[in-house]
Amino acid sequence: MSNEQTYSYDCNGNMTSKNTHIYYDDYSPDEHFHTEYENTTRDYGYNLQNKMESYDGKGQTATYVYDGTGTRIGKTVNGVSTGQIWNNGNVIAEYGTRGTKSYILGVGGEIVKTKDSTSNSRYFSYNAHGDTTNIIEKKAESTSFAVTAAYEYDAFGCLVTGTGGGEADSNAFRYNGQYTDEETGLIYLRNRYYDPSIGRFTQEDPYWNPGNMIYGDSGNNNIPSYESISQSANLYVYCASDPVNGADPSGEYVNLLYLQSLYQMYGVTVNVARLIWQAGAYFYLDQQKGWYLTATLLERSTSGIPNQSFVANGGDYAAELVRNDDGFNAQVNNDLWNMANAGYTSVDIWGYYEFDLNSDLGAALHNVSYNVRGSMNAEGRWEVYVSVYDTFDFTEFVIPIGGEYTAQETFLWIVNDAAAISQAISVIQPVDVTINYKQTY
Repeated sequence: MSNEQTYSYDCNGNMTSKNTHIYYDDYSPDEHFHTEYENTTRDYGYNLQNKMESYDGKGQTATYVYDGTGTRIGKTVNGVSTGQIWNNGNVIAEYGTRGTKSYILGVGGEIVKTKDSTSNSRYFSYNAHGDTTNIIEKKAESTSFAVTAAYEYDAFGCLVTGTGGGEADSNAFRYNGQYTDEETGLIYLRNRYYDPSIGRFTQEDPYWNPGNMIYGDSGNNNIPSYESISQSANLYVYCASDPVNGADPSGEYVNLLYLQSLYQMYGVTVNVARLIWQAGAYFYLDQQKGWYLTATLLERSTSGIPNQSFVANGGDYAAELVRNDDGFNAQVNNDLWNMANAGYTSVDIWGYYEFDLNSDLGAALHNVSYNVRGSMNAEGRWEVYVSVYDTFDFTEFVIPIGGEYTAQETFLWIVNDAAAISQAISVIQPVDVTINYKQTY
């Protein structure tokens, strides 16, 4: 058979129709024309934001609905409606005429498990490219598992085989784990649609524009960017014509899968390292040494949340540690004595103090800045408000030179250096510390 396809586009670059004409290889009796096998046209309609809103072809009619951000949240196919709930760029639930489904996602946004309205669970397995290869079902009343759907794809995402009957057809998350519309054969990639039968998008890439097509978004110091040029040269091409090594879940920008794998490996390494530090904070610092403040700050610094702060006020554990530290009190008292001798009755003093390293305060804060402000009362005593400031972090390596060191000292500088490396790769995040309390001297 011979296959001939023609396409029509609107002035915005959106594919508006796709005509497929298939002929038998043999000629008709008059020997002038091929005998026609199929002649079908698919029509696509778009809204003002260039989002596909209608489809008509091969006995299927569909309409599509989008929210204010341009994310598709529902469709109706031949009178059957399906709505979707999205979170952080991924579908987490579907509802509509055929019931409801909820999705549990993995760390990369891939669907790990789905549960329908009858509590039947289905588990997804993937190949290295992120394509759904099998669906394993466990019915609510059963303890056994069964493979109910299996898929194979060509390089550009065309379904070669899909076994499992209705289960294979009803699942929409297939090639690269993305949503396939059964009625159109197109894959919805958030910003536009991809047609795996031709290995091209149906719309131009909205990411690229005259401002970034040559030098990229950053300008690249006015040096042409190969990556930008190669991806923007053809605004319909999928994954720079290398779908084996790339993926484009956003419909805008190619993700090189080997870089994605390295990033995922880095993410796993960081998470494991954080768990190790958190275990050390609890079992060694808190339980064994009783350094609750240091343990608390280390746990907070390994939470994975940047720009954290820790504030303690009078009566809190950290504030009482500082208030009752003999060395710190002696220095503040000396500051106030000097001010009194100079004839001052009110103060606003700034200073620095170094806590003993072999203590909870020393391990947690060590070198701090402090502010003492207040006035002298009628009894000649200072009533002041003390604030202590520091950043809990590990920015310096400890390199012992000469001398003999105890096992504990050696252990502490090794831990410090390991923490400095961990902070350099974002396992540990700095925590800004502020401690406030009132005191009378």
